[in-house]
Amino acid sequence: MTATLNDDRLSTLAGIWDAAWDELDVAVQTRRGPWRHPVLATIGVVGPEVRTVVLRLADKQRAAFEVYTDIRTAKVTEISADPRVGLVAWDPDILLQFRVRGTASVTAGAPVAERWDTLPPAARASYAAIVVPGERSVGDDQRTPTPDARHFAVVEITASEIELLHLGEERHRRGVFRRTDGWNGNWVQP
Repeated sequence: MTATLNDDRLSTLAGIWDAAWDELDVAVQTRRGPWRHPVLATIGVVGPEVRTVVLRLADKQRAAFEVYTDIRTAKVTEISADPRVGLVAWDPDILLQFRVRGTASVTAGAPVAERWDTLPPAARASYAAIVVPGERSVGDDQRTPTPDARHFAVVEITASEIELLHLGEERHRRGVFRRTDGWNGNWVQP
């Protein structure tokens, strides 16, 4: 069940937690909704690097998330150097922000071949680029006719902390949930 702006669940820790995971399920399963495209932050050479990604998996039991990427991207290099990452999404309809702090790992090749096999052709086309993502190009998008599965990688983000901020009409609420306390959560000042 997706949340609404005045959803009673957003006023309790357990409720806001469940509402957030419901929203994440919608984003992953229906491929729509504002949380489908969160922003991923990594630590780059010159400081924070942020970019919009496509959320492919949200696993409540493991508090883990997956996004896909080209193995040749800067984010893969950044995660290899420092796996600490952030993930944030905003839902303007229910005024709810979802923020994650955690660590990321990158997997490519045979362990993720099954995910590659399930990608539709339009998504696979992202892995046909001749030029390495982020490098200078000489004009239009340069691609091979066949996407290359060797470029495909899965970034798994394992949350250590999840923060939910609801900008309610009468009052704002901010809940912080940590793996170390079993995801029980505490209200903190917004």
